[in-house]
Amino acid sequence: LPKHKYFVATQAHPEYRSRLERPSPLFYGFIQACLKN
Repeated sequence: LPKHKYFVATQAHPEYRSRLERPSPLFYGFIQACLKN
C-alpha cells in the first residue's frame, strides 16, 4: 500500500510477548510508525 506509512496484518498478539528490555519487532515497528505521525 504505497500511500500508507505502515501496514501489518496479523492474528498474533506481539504486545503480549514484548518486554521493556526486549520489545517484539512487530510491535516496536508499529509504535515507531505511530510516533512519527
